[in-house]
Amino acid sequence: MKKTIIMLIVGYMMTASVTGYASDSAASGPQAFLSEGIYEFQPVVEGTHIVHDFILQNRGDEILEIVKIESG
Repeated sequence: MKKTIIMLIVGYMMTASVTGYASDSAASGPQAFLSEGIYEFQPVVEGTHIVHDFILQNRGDEILEIVKIESG
């Protein structure tokens, strides 16, 4: 019985330390955040110039570098 309890305690401690480490590592570095990833334009006459701004935020703790942007 004591051996089982000790094994459960050790297992819990190992799991707690691993999950704590994972959450710390996920929070570091640059993290891009888009409030909206897709915008559907309404039908327009061909040749009309239309614009929409996407707001990109860096919610990480390091510099976020934008290397390449493509429209779909």
